[in-house]
Amino acid sequence: MKKANQFSLVLTAAFFFAILATPMSAQLITRQATLKPSSTTTTTTTTPTTSVDVVTDEMKAMLDRWEKFYNTEKSAELGKLVTKDVTISEPDGDSRTMTRNEFVGNLENDFIVPGSAEIDLSVTNVTIRPDGSALIIGTYTEKELDARGNVVSRKSGDFVDVAIKEDGVWKLHEMTVDPN
Repeated sequence: MKKANQFSLVLTAAFFFAILATPMSAQLITRQATLKPSSTTTTTTTTPTTSVDVVTDEMKAMLDRWEKFYNTEKSAELGKLVTKDVTISEPDGDSRTMTRNEFVGNLENDFIVPGSAEIDLSVTNVTIRPDGSALIIGTYTEKELDARGNVVSRKSGDFVDVAIKEDGVWKLHEMTVDPN
């Protein structure tokens, strides 16, 4: 009998932990409405307002802005799309964290080189993680152009980004590029 009570207590604790560990955005919201004049109660279930579709649309819009600002070499505008501290990871596992100002400075140095680059981003998957961040997976194609606008080289590959809300706005917090 004592083992059965302990087992029951463990199951109850696990159940409450599962409820507490699940973010509210991932739980369905149930609302009760009482209809008058009868005593009938109707329960309706709605999906959370922060659905994967909404976040996916927001991530695509953010990356469209990234693409536009990158292609027009607007480093200050790109800086507004990253968090105060952004981590850049390499496919081999090396990573570095830099401030927004350092990030913008690096872009400005890249944009000084004669010619330009055009990037095309495509989002293939967005996942809302338990901590509220968004994992963005996609592909990219980058064309390097000479001063006359001729294509000098092409690169393509995959990217994995993590976006978080900073001051209520989605911003890129971690970026990884994996060239083909």
